[in-house]
Amino acid sequence: MRFLLQIGGLFAEVTTKVIRIALKGVNAVAGGLVAVSAVVLAAAAGLTFLNLVTAAVTAAILFTRKVPAPLIVLSALIAGVVV
Repeated sequence: MRFLLQIGGLFAEVTTKVIRIALKGVNAVAGGLVAVSAVVLAAAAGLTFLNLVTAAVTAAILFTRKVPAPLIVLSALIAGVVV
């Protein structure tokens, strides 16, 4: 399948393979930005025991189960109010 892509006044014909490759690059950049922002926020909040435990538990849950993002946010909010 081919698409006609317009960039400024130029037109280019691209295939779905080209689009998939470009999207992989976009996903890699987005993942890198999320990782960097996590490090910056962790440094600003301080590396306390509670912060490290929260990050470790969240990572363990995300690696082992498929959890919806709103549920993670709600759990963090409840944990913040309780603790």
